[in-house]
Amino acid sequence: FFFYFFFFFFLNLYIKFIVNLSFLLVVPSFLEKLPENPEIKDKFKIYLELIIILSSIQIIYVYVVQNIPFTYFLNIQSSIDAYAITRTVEPIFGHSNKNIWASKLFLIQLIYVYFILNGKIKIREFLILFLSISNIVLLLSRTAQIAMVIPLVYVFYKKIFSRNSYIRFFSLFLVPLLLIGLIGLVTDVILRVGDPSEDGGASRIALWKAFFENFNQTNYLVGNGLYSSYQFLMEYVPHLVNTNMHNFIINIAMETGILGVIIYILFFVFLFKSLLLNLGKYKIEFLLVFILPVVIILSLQYLGYDNDIVLYFALLFLIKNFYMKDLEKNRE
Repeated sequence: FFFYFFFFFFLNLYIKFIVNLSFLLVVPSFLEKLPENPEIKDKFKIYLELIIILSSIQIIYVYVVQNIPFTYFLNIQSSIDAYAITRTVEPIFGHSNKNIWASKLFLIQLIYVYFILNGKIKIREFLILFLSISNIVLLLSRTAQIAMVIPLVYVFYKKIFSRNSYIRFFSLFLVPLLLIGLIGLVTDVILRVGDPSEDGGASRIALWKAFFENFNQTNYLVGNGLYSSYQFLMEYVPHLVNTNMHNFIINIAMETGILGVIIYILFFVFLFKSLLLNLGKYKIEFLLVFILPVVIILSLQYLGYDNDIVLYFALLFLIKNFYMKDLEKNRE
């Protein structure tokens, strides 16, 4: 029984790897060359909004049914406290692990930021922005919360700060005061690092430390094979009970070795260059808002070849298509 289980498990893993790679090589070229069609853009925006709204309803349900206050995030002392939100209630969609749920939702919400940055912020957009922030705060995933900071700061800069001289003036005094006031909150709630057995941040550091201390025990040239991180962690840090390294570079190094890391990084370099090609004045915006936050997520959460990441990068080519059409309109 166990032989068949592991055989089909690894077979499924390799199929997933091949399908994801094929998807990422084929679909983006199609999305990037889609002809201009306002209907596609509008429908895509509505689909994203529906996912964000339904996710909000589900998160509220999870809190209410367990009688958890919405200010719970202010009282968290460890990751064990944070996991309380999904301890007794299974979400209908998303994930039973609140970190994975938050990361998946964050990627969807990040795509929606395009419509906020490149259109008028009316009540509809403001509501979705508010729900997006609330979703990530209430899901209690520090990885998603940290990644959310960059696009939020950029939205504030582009839509408010750079357009209003009065706000620029007051921001010079107001922002430093807010930052001073938020230091305690950020340190205690988001950047807290405690005991590795109770805190996700500390456990990640322990996993990475174990990898570097025992790197010579791995087949460091070509790696130990897909999903070998689990066996490695069970051998060297079994008390932390983790299935992967929670860092895409370290995870790829463990599974495919130095050779795999070089190929993987080169793949990403060419992918990012392709995404930024011909974006003109939008290049920095695209890099800061759509690429940098995902690198943060990958560095703390994902394996590196997950379905969510592949789909996100494919959709980025659709967002690039929208930007290219915006550039053409600006030239006319």
